[in-house]
Amino acid sequence: MARALLGCALVASALTGCATSPPADTASVGATPDETGTLPGLPAPGATIDPGAGAVEQVELTAQDEVALIVPADPDEGEQATIDGVLAGLAPATTSTTVVDVQAEPGDDGIAAAADAGPALVVVVGPTALDAVDRVSAGRLERQFLIVGAQLPEPTANVTAVIWPGADQRGAAGAAGAAGTSGESAVADTEAARAAGEAAVTRGVGAALGGGAGFVYALDGEG
Repeated sequence: MARALLGCALVASALTGCATSPPADTASVGATPDETGTLPGLPAPGATIDPGAGAVEQVELTAQDEVALIVPADPDEGEQATIDGVLAGLAPATTSTTVVDVQAEPGDDGIAAAADAGPALVVVVGPTALDAVDRVSAGRLERQFLIVGAQLPEPTANVTAVIWPGADQRGAAGAAGAAGTSGESAVADTEAARAAGEAAVTRGVGAALGGGAGFVYALDGEG
């Protein structure tokens, strides 16, 4: 089921929030990507790297860009907090974000339709839809996907992931909330999940669209 959220956060304007200066042995920003679309100086696709590593341009979405946001159909507190953070990390613009709710065992149709609509980026929150995303992305190498709070089991050049401690699951088996919230510390955990979701999508947009696609970026030293 899809619904359009008009005027949603679309321009990631704070892309430098998680970035640091590239190490000396990486290529400079502006280098020419290779045949996979990867800039020189970055590791092989699927590698887990520090958010500041590599020659990744600080690319922003524009008001003309559309985003497809894939979210769980019935998110728990941690997942909802992460979704809220993702939306906050996509700053306001004049276009729309299409939100696609998925069930615990989703089919591919909804995600495929969202990808085929031609968005600049397909953003996936949490591990629930990973199996379907794995299949859909493999047949659409021209489309960029960004996973927030989870990662695919196998590396894929057009799928970027941003993970953090407690939100680094590979694949959808046994999928849980992206933030792993617990009853004892639900408030603190949801606040942390929102902050992590915002930081992750901010970092991930720049990577997926700026020549750093296909890698797993670990926030807070995870990986």
